[in-house]
Amino acid sequence: LLSLAPKPVDELRTAVSTYLAEVSAQADSGAFVDLALAARIAAVLNSLLADDSVSPANDQAIQLAALYFTESKDSEPDVDSVLGFEDDAHVLNAVLRYLGRDDLLIPLP
Repeated sequence: LLSLAPKPVDELRTAVSTYLAEVSAQADSGAFVDLALAARIAAVLNSLLADDSVSPANDQAIQLAALYFTESKDSEPDVDSVLGFEDDAHVLNAVLRYLGRDDLLIPLP
């Protein structure tokens, strides 16, 4: 994901919002989804994507976290298990630590 060309912020925000809506629909259909965690991840990502003070050098890290979140078949498939979004939260937390934004860290068990 780090090797991908930069994507426009609006495209990333749309992807995050669209994916959260898809996950929400799947949760309504009975899929095993931690919707609260998915929504928290999306909120933090949208906050980062809306922050104009982020340097271009850090944009790539934020893009990585957003793209990882929107990929359902990552190391732990998002809707196949209630643990599906924990790996997404770990990736986002690593990016947040890299950015020095410990205030946005997502608590995990």
